[in-house]
Amino acid sequence: MKFSSKLIITVIAIALIVAPLFSVGVFFYARAILLERIVDTQLELATHQMDEIDRVLYKAYQDIRLIAEDELLELVFEKGQLPEKESLELINRTVEEDSIMTGPWDALMVVNKGGVVVASLHKDSIGKNIRDYSKTRLAFHPALKGNAYYSDLVLSEKTGRLTVIFSAPIKGDITHEVKGVVIGHFAWPVVEELLDDMPTRSHAHLLNKDGVLIGGRVESGTKKLETSFADHNLVKKSLAGEEIVTGAITTMVKERIKVIAVYVSEDGFLSFRGNNWGLLVEIPVSSALAPIKRMAINLTIIAIIVMIILTWVAYFVGKTLVDPIVDLSKTVKIVGSGDLSARVKVRTNDEIGILGSSFNKMTEDLQKTTVSKDYVDNIIRTMLNTLVVVTPEATIQTVNQSLCDLLGYKKKDLIGQPIGMIFLAVAAAAEEKEEEKLFYKTGIADLIKKGFIANVDKVYLAKDGKRIPVTFSGSVMRDGEGSIQGIVCVASDITERKQAEKIIIDTAETERKRAAELKILNEELRKKTGRIERFQKLTMGREHDIIRMKKEVNELLAKLGQANRYEAPEKVKALKKR
Repeated sequence: MKFSSKLIITVIAIALIVAPLFSVGVFFYARAILLERIVDTQLELATHQMDEIDRVLYKAYQDIRLIAEDELLELVFEKGQLPEKESLELINRTVEEDSIMTGPWDALMVVNKGGVVVASLHKDSIGKNIRDYSKTRLAFHPALKGNAYYSDLVLSEKTGRLTVIFSAPIKGDITHEVKGVVIGHFAWPVVEELLDDMPTRSHAHLLNKDGVLIGGRVESGTKKLETSFADHNLVKKSLAGEEIVTGAITTMVKERIKVIAVYVSEDGFLSFRGNNWGLLVEIPVSSALAPIKRMAINLTIIAIIVMIILTWVAYFVGKTLVDPIVDLSKTVKIVGSGDLSARVKVRTNDEIGILGSSFNKMTEDLQKTTVSKDYVDNIIRTMLNTLVVVTPEATIQTVNQSLCDLLGYKKKDLIGQPIGMIFLAVAAAAEEKEEEKLFYKTGIADLIKKGFIANVDKVYLAKDGKRIPVTFSGSVMRDGEGSIQGIVCVASDITERKQAEKIIIDTAETERKRAAELKILNEELRKKTGRIERFQKLTMGREHDIIRMKKEVNELLAKLGQANRYEAPEKVKALKKR
């Protein structure tokens, strides 16, 4: 695989990993920040709305007391001040005027000490006894004792509306004794309007001290003064007196959807101490996190675009980096084939450009200089041989890429490891052969003392267990002051040479065996030829035997690759006939 392809694949892999991780990280980080801001905003809004409700009810509390302190009412209720008919007209007129200036009130009435309604906005109530109205009667008795009073939210039996009942005592102007009571039914829609001012996506629930719904938007299946939120985890903790987390992701009671909820308890305002109400504000998580979802989509699109751009940049950069190396590699092959006129095209001034210039300088010097084969071999070894530098303690300090490629290691796998890791410990080392003592026992000390070792056959041990024969040389490297900096070791792969030597040995053995066979054949030929000659002298008449023996001689000569010594019998007969 080409380097440029590897670079592109690497960049794409990194982009595929980093981009989603970055997007997910940004998403959850932004989500956490947004949730925190939403909770803070909702909490601030709920606190503000609760405070506004307390202020409205405080104003009604103050208004009922101001009405009770009206000088006309105090004057009328003081005995003997005015005739009864005139007094009732004055009280009713005062109630009507006060209802306009204060409140707002669904019902406003003045009750004497006997519990009889003497003035009211609802004329049909005048003359009735307060005990006919159970909810209102609860406000009458505390005021009759001289204390201002306010109730929790109740359903008025007079108007049929939700209301908070306020009452205050009317005291005589002179005696300061309680002469009557002013009772007002506060118009609850004023509070509902405050809750309606909440953002449309928020669900505000005003709850009483028992966790029952008393105000806010009414969802399907809920009803004021009947629907309980006591099972809500925030409300439950508040009712139990536990410390609550003001903001949390929870589940809406009725609709069973995930919401972000905040809960604020009522603190009251000034002299109005409240009824221990609470305001629960919920916002659906899907609605709250909609901006984050849009951001996640945008981030995904951006990540894809960035990945495409990075791929193109990686391709361009890879091509820019690889092209000079490819040219250099081609030129090296040409020079290696013997053409020293080849030159590298230098396009840049970076390290690759410097390498190309150095290579061109080297080939130029080679063209100008007559060199020996050993010198050329040394140049080749310098370019291609394996190199390893070890410390005096036999620890690998530096390696070149040729060593890594040959043995299948990465540089980081070798640096800091003992040199014995890449050399095969053969049996000869135990016999203390000098060439095999290197890196074993006192071998390092001997090498440092001698200063060098050259052309020693050793065996590399590759990562996969493969044994690689090499010619090994080592030299002690010293600085200007003579201190040892390391031991430079160079080795060249002699696998092919070993294979050639084996072929030569095998060929020589084959030739030796062949020569021995030829010697035996020649000896046998000599013996048979002698017999033929002796036989011809003794038995000239035994032509048939002679022909047979000559034929055998010719066959032996044919096996030796030589020409026939005797004519074939057929040719002899033909000559005799002539």
